[in-house]
Amino acid sequence: MHYTSYTPSQFNCLCHTLYQAREGGPLVQLFHDYEGILSTIGEEYWTDHVILGYLLAQYHSGEYDRLFETISRGTFPAKHYKELQDLWYAGRYKESEKKRQKILGAVEKYRIRRKFPPPPTIWDGQETVYSFKENSRKYLKQFYKTNPYPSLEQKKEICRVTDLELVQISNWFKNRRQREKGEKALPSPLISPFLAFPLIACGRHYGIMADVYDSRVDELECVEDEVTAVEEGEERDIVTDVSVSSDVLAEVMNDFKETEGEKKEEEEEPIPEGDPEMVDLDWDFFIKMKDQPNTVVSSYLPELRRRYKVTERRSKATEKLLIDLHPADRSNAEDRQEILGELLDKIEQALDIIDEHENRKIPFGHRAHLEARLLKSMNSMLDGIHRIVAKFDVIGEDRDAANNEREGLRYEIRFLDMMYTEIHESFLKSFLEMEW
Repeated sequence: MHYTSYTPSQFNCLCHTLYQAREGGPLVQLFHDYEGILSTIGEEYWTDHVILGYLLAQYHSGEYDRLFETISRGTFPAKHYKELQDLWYAGRYKESEKKRQKILGAVEKYRIRRKFPPPPTIWDGQETVYSFKENSRKYLKQFYKTNPYPSLEQKKEICRVTDLELVQISNWFKNRRQREKGEKALPSPLISPFLAFPLIACGRHYGIMADVYDSRVDELECVEDEVTAVEEGEERDIVTDVSVSSDVLAEVMNDFKETEGEKKEEEEEPIPEGDPEMVDLDWDFFIKMKDQPNTVVSSYLPELRRRYKVTERRSKATEKLLIDLHPADRSNAEDRQEILGELLDKIEQALDIIDEHENRKIPFGHRAHLEARLLKSMNSMLDGIHRIVAKFDVIGEDRDAANNEREGLRYEIRFLDMMYTEIHESFLKSFLEMEW
């Protein structure tokens, strides 16, 4: 039957029914059969349900680039934002799995979500972090100040105000209470158990850094809220794969052309051997170069660049190490893998800082000092992750031990946040020829 054989109401009903049932195969066939006239049919045919069906068809046919472009350039009602965000992420996961030829784990999915956030076309302006909108989180915090143990009736009222589920609210209050209890028991975050040295100059910057420290709490809370949501079974795949034997679907898949010149994973370039006289130099040797003249420091910068590449390679190997853990779904091990993945993300931001300031003209001694601090902290933190993974099975399903480990890792993340902010500030001051 031709599109125009349907009335707009009939076509809308057909697409709505197939979309609600997540019948991707029939939708692919429907839109494929009439692809030639999609641009010519009247606007009355393009209802919300038809557009949603069209997007789901793109997902199931593997046309991920077209899916992302359609979502990024379209206009959608706010009531569909959540399901479109789910579709966006599902497409990103499938695209990555297709390139890597393997199923993604929790850490890989987390990193993809961080790398490819939904576009503004399916976002209402409030940051939604693991199902909690910014206003909802503010409301919960205000309520917590007055009563950290809300009754069932109070939780129901919070549900009404925030549009959250009861289990989400219960989990949030439980996590918040545990977090405060842990913070009272743990030592100051200014000293890292992974690192062998204190945060240099943190004392004189602490007035500035205190605000940074507090500002990161929300981000750390968000990860725990997601982990708890997984424990409670909140996280689920919205888009369901449908097995389709139709020749039409096969034809669509064959016709789909990936972006021309798509890069395959390139073989890693070998890291050049370092100068034998410099390879064994301690990190502190470079850190102490801050006030040395350019003529002295210049000969040591190639060794720092070599160590940058070694550290970058090591970071990638650590990511693979976490992925290869393959924990069971909703297990204690999966929770631990997730927080280790977040710590690794934070560690890798050190490379971003070095890259950001690579082309700025600053004294070589300042560059050596700051880059060495970043690379030293990266390697120390990576050592910590490797130690945890080496004894990963010791904790098992011991929730108390896992929670203690998680609290420690949170402090590591806060520590790095403060250190990165201070070093970034020092890079800028050096570039502006200011004292630091």
